[in-house]
This record gives sequence, structure tokens and C-alpha cells, in this order.
Amino acid sequence: MSKKSKKISTPLLVGAIASLVFLILAIVGISLENWVASELLGESVPTSLSDCTKFDMAIADTMSAFAIITIIAAAATVVGAIASLVLNFKLIKLIAAIAGAAAIVCAVITIICTYSFCNDTFGNQLLNTAPSAGAWLLTIGGALSGLAGAFTALKR
Repeated sequence: MSKKSKKISTPLLVGAIASLVFLILAIVGISLENWVASELLGESVPTSLSDCTKFDMAIADTMSAFAIITIIAAAATVVGAIASLVLNFKLIKLIAAIAGAAAIVCAVITIICTYSFCNDTFGNQLLNTAPSAGAWLLTIGGALSGLAGAFTALKR
């Protein structure tokens, strides 16, 4: 009597691993010291996310909050994607898909808030400011982690 073994689909396993890799990319982005880059008189001045929140502005707090929510949602997506590979519960798949969508939306809102922060705080003729590597790594990593994790959870 042979038992049927449940094999994990290779594309879904790759999707779950990709989701984890993109989560790591987003975590690296949020922890970089180079969230916003300002150029003053030809010299680049990096500013971290924690330094941005020291400004007494609602947009800085909103930017920070959405960055943290992006990481949490992407982590929930990774956990849901990995769990959906092993378990076949519809609730886990639904939660992973919702968390993936939340990670994508929050990543986009984070970069929009970062651009708004740069424009409101530093936007003048003397100081050129734009989102830098940290903001972009968080946005790309969070959005792709959510996308890969939701795909993995829904395709099983």
C-alpha cells in the first residue's frame, strides 16, 4: 500500500523563497541610513528614516508608519505563503493574499509620502532632495514580496 506523497510545486516554492528574499530587501531598505538624499552645494547629505521623523511634521510620521506597516504586511505574506505550501486551508490563503495586497499598497503610499516629505521639508532652490536607496529598496522589496507571496498562496 503506497501512500500518496504531497509534493510541493517547484514554481510555488520559488515564489515563497522570492517573497522571503524581497522581504529581506525591504528590511535592508528601512534600516539604511540613506532614506532621503539631499544635495547642498554639490555635497550629498544622507538622511535616515529615523532622522526624518525628528521633523515635527505629520507627513514624516505617516511616512514612517507606512514603512513599518509595509514590513509587517510583507512578513505576514511570507508566513502565509510558506504556510500555504504545507497546509491547504483557504483562510491562510485569504490572509496571505490580503497581506500581500496591503504590502503593495503600503509600499506605494510610503514612496508617495517620501516624495511629499522631500517636497514639503526640503523643497527649495538651494537644496535638491529626493528619496534615496533606502526608500526605493523598501518600496520595491515590499511590493514584490507582497506580489510573490500572494501569488504563491493563491496558486496552491
